[in-house]
Amino acid sequence: MTVDETEIEPLGHNTVTLKGFEATCVANGLTDGAYCPRCHKVFTKQSVIYANGHSLVTKNAKKPTYFSYGYSGDKVCRICNEKVIKGKKIAKLKLKTPKFDLKKTKNKIKITCKKVKDATGFQLKYKNNGTWVIKNYTSFKPIIKTLKKGKYSFKIRAFIKQSKITAYSSFSKTKKVTV
Repeated sequence: MTVDETEIEPLGHNTVTLKGFEATCVANGLTDGAYCPRCHKVFTKQSVIYANGHSLVTKNAKKPTYFSYGYSGDKVCRICNEKVIKGKKIAKLKLKTPKFDLKKTKNKIKITCKKVKDATGFQLKYKNNGTWVIKNYTSFKPIIKTLKKGKYSFKIRAFIKQSKITAYSSFSKTKKVTV
């Protein structure tokens, strides 16, 4: 019996490329790879490209004023533009409550108010057995008032004006005097 031997040419490799993809801020990527699906030989192994992580910058930050709230700003990734941390509202600035002194001589009273940082003036509020009287002063110079006999209550607060808007501090504790 004779056997017919025929030599068969090898098929060779059929190279298939595996397309990689870039890493993002939060997901890993892969490099390109190549292999033969017939024999499973790997020509180029795919490697992991590790996630970069977010690169945060602050956007939309706003400093508070005496007239408007501020905002801490959002933390946004400068690469993918994703808002990672939402900012917070910041309270308006507050003027400090001024300190003041009363000095009485006969039927006159001298009111001295200490200057408050950023304030453009102060408001004096006083009464004598009735309704409160309010007076605004745009300087912190001492004031001398002539008063009728009676019991008086005084309180004071600072203010700052911007255009038509005024912001006030809290009123001081009430001081009483008898003339």
